[in-house]
Amino acid sequence: MLTSPLQKGILSATIILVVIVGYIKIFGLHRPYVNWAPWDLATYLHEHDHPPSECYDLIWFEIMSPTQAEQQALCVFEYAKFTKDPSACELLMPSSYGLYCIGAAEESLPCDVTSVKYSVYWRDGDIEHTEGVKSCMQPNKNRSPLGNQCCLVAQVTWLKDKNDCSTLKNNIPVYDHCLYALAWKSKDPSYCEQMTSANPRAACFVQTKALQQDPSICTGCTPAVDSVDQLPK
Repeated sequence: MLTSPLQKGILSATIILVVIVGYIKIFGLHRPYVNWAPWDLATYLHEHDHPPSECYDLIWFEIMSPTQAEQQALCVFEYAKFTKDPSACELLMPSSYGLYCIGAAEESLPCDVTSVKYSVYWRDGDIEHTEGVKSCMQPNKNRSPLGNQCCLVAQVTWLKDKNDCSTLKNNIPVYDHCLYALAWKSKDPSYCEQMTSANPRAACFVQTKALQQDPSICTGCTPAVDSVDQLPK
């Protein structure tokens, strides 16, 4: 027998929840989305041409689990990752989680300047290369044309006085990557407008605007340096 007001309240809340869920299932309604797994809801929204903002219609009742706000944010993240739509990550901005969302949603770029500090990674077919920025600034006849281009992207990324991407215009993916790096470094979204490819351009806009609002969200980000002498060998 229920004796305390707390027990009666829990029972009432449980009955209400069961009625709500049953009503939704019987009549085929989907909003609000009650106790949907965030990844399932993200898939549903995409497949039915619903906007990712509907992730915030998710109602979460589970006890001893992530909060409703966390589940809603995870839904946005999963939507962005699944659809490769970085613009969805704007719903999470400005936050470090929003930046993580962009990383999951953006397509692979030709030159990796994030995995190793002050270095750049690229592939020539099946051959992998990683080179430090200081080494990149030295001519190397064995370095491929793509390697030389990626080295320039690395210089634009890590050196404050390197801000020219114009020599890369003959290779659109690398040129877009260079502009992206320049926008990140300067926190200036106007560079994003010059980009050609839709996915990195969207990622560039969302990320750069968020960094303008709150630079502190980029926790652990490696800053550009004033001089090449400050770079590791």
